[in-house]
Amino acid sequence: MGYTLDVSLVTGNRMIDDQHRELLGRAYDMINSEQALPGYQEFMAAFTFLKDYVFYHFNAEEEFMEKQGYERLSAHRSEHDYFRKELAAIEKDASQKGATREISMRIHMLIVDRFIQHIRTTDRRMAAALQGA
Repeated sequence: MGYTLDVSLVTGNRMIDDQHRELLGRAYDMINSEQALPGYQEFMAAFTFLKDYVFYHFNAEEEFMEKQGYERLSAHRSEHDYFRKELAAIEKDASQKGATREISMRIHMLIVDRFIQHIRTTDRRMAAALQGA
């Protein structure tokens, strides 16, 4: 069935909304099935997929904004860079400490809390400015 975006997360841009749905669905699956990822290898495989998808999404979104001449691209990209750095730090820590509860909570806070706030504010503002593009 897939993840259903809450109305407060819908940007109105099909590509962006589809990618948000996929990303959040994967994040929730990973966080909610912590017991289903019994070992380090399984955890890292799920995390790596999630990280790679986030990077793919940010690149696609930035390319779209660039093509449309979005005036707030630099600020938007800076927010994406924050997420990229945090995911890289989590990956480094997980490779050193393993799949700990702390790592899982950091992923939850970053993706579920901060990323959702990014969608509600920054992404929706961008989509409204570029509506119809």
